[in-house]
Amino acid sequence: MLALVAHLAFAQEEACTPVPEAELLARFDAIEAAVAVPDLARAQQEAEAARDDARCLAVPITPELLARLAWDRAEVAAFAMEEELAWQWIRLARVTGSNEPPDRVPATSPLRDLLTEPADNPPVTGPSGVVLNPPRKGTIYADGRVLDKPELQLSTPHLLQAFVGETLVQGSWVMGANFPSALLLAEVHEGEHVRSTGDALPPKGWKPAKVNTETAYKDWLKKHPDGPWMQDALDGIDDLQWAAFDATGTDLAYRQYLHDHPEGLHVDEARFRIEHLGYLAVMAAPSRQAWEDFLEKAPPDGVYANEARVQLDHFDWTDARTRNTSAAYRGYREAHPDGRYASRAAEIEEERAIDEARAKSTDSALRDFLDLYPDGRFADEARAILGEVKFDTTEVVIEGDVDAAVASKVRSMLLAELEKRKLPVATKAGPATAKLVVRLGVVPGAKNTDIRADLALEFGELERPLLTLLIESKMLPGDDAGQLLGTMLVENLGKFDRWRKTPP
Repeated sequence: MLALVAHLAFAQEEACTPVPEAELLARFDAIEAAVAVPDLARAQQEAEAARDDARCLAVPITPELLARLAWDRAEVAAFAMEEELAWQWIRLARVTGSNEPPDRVPATSPLRDLLTEPADNPPVTGPSGVVLNPPRKGTIYADGRVLDKPELQLSTPHLLQAFVGETLVQGSWVMGANFPSALLLAEVHEGEHVRSTGDALPPKGWKPAKVNTETAYKDWLKKHPDGPWMQDALDGIDDLQWAAFDATGTDLAYRQYLHDHPEGLHVDEARFRIEHLGYLAVMAAPSRQAWEDFLEKAPPDGVYANEARVQLDHFDWTDARTRNTSAAYRGYREAHPDGRYASRAAEIEEERAIDEARAKSTDSALRDFLDLYPDGRFADEARAILGEVKFDTTEVVIEGDVDAAVASKVRSMLLAELEKRKLPVATKAGPATAKLVVRLGVVPGAKNTDIRADLALEFGELERPLLTLLIESKMLPGDDAGQLLGTMLVENLGKFDRWRKTPP
């Protein structure tokens, strides 16, 4: 028979004094005021207080209110240079449907800089064979919405609230699907016991059941070893011993129950609780080794087995993204050939590999790249850099919001250098014309001026330039920006000989 058995009696995670919504809103104002100063220590203090206030909010939080909390906390974390923490709160904001930070966040905020980086949304996951266990006549909310199954986005903080009517009975912050025990209901398969004598049931008021102690049941068994209600007495002992073991809530107690009752009424429930305790322990200090150890000990089809595999997949992907090298992405793909991010890893692996080959600036590095990716996305680019494309003229394009005199000076110095190298400049672009694009930037400052020249040699249908060059420097008062930029470009301009149709 399939039954649903509560994992633990419903109880509060921590004592909560109900917080009115107006108090939480005032806390948000305090965070944002501290960030504006900026007073990082004060902002962090208010952000932690807001987190606690949200957990004890007297009403189900709205997604809009939670999004404001998430963006506030992400902004504070970004100011503190805690990038991973910032991303966690950004992910929560996006879970609520808020994909962009509030307009009040200035363009100069570290949060804006952080959001220029691409982000991967972790999968939604949770335990299998488990349902939610709301309080009697109550409702469980996750991130401001009614939750119908125990699944949440990985590597993301979530706010769980349980209400009975309008009364908050539990508020919890969890990471991913790390649900408190009291919120879960495990599917347990009860054993079918065959009665020793027919299908007779104990009479109403049967003394051992009425007394309901181990001694009463054992005394009955001694007196009636072949009696009609032997199995009921054994089941009564089983239930009482299970209740005693369960009251301790420890791994050792549940394992002792399994040892003493290998075919007991609560075997499946005991196994679930052992696995859940192991899962909670890993979530308290997650690491790759911890998840591997968990999987090694857990049943292959256990409640948390699939989530552990998903966690390992995401853990390795996060590690690859952090290292951000072709070898790191290749390692991820080898460890998870069918992983959630396998196709994305293959794409980025090749991108990093061509970047690494170009950074080495050697023909051997490019040929090694072609050995690994002969038909890849960047194979034509590698062959082109090795000299398999030729141009006969060069078009010079100067861009950027700079003074006309600066652009004119840079252009004239580049043209003179190209003439010196006997590289004809095109008056009209043709099929064998390369384009030398220079993007200039000049930003005046109080003491000095920041200058920048970003050069790219483009050709034909290639997605990326044959040659790139980035120059950044500071200009002192009285310096000629055009002369300084032009000199640095000429001095650092790469050799074009391998791409010329006619050698000089």
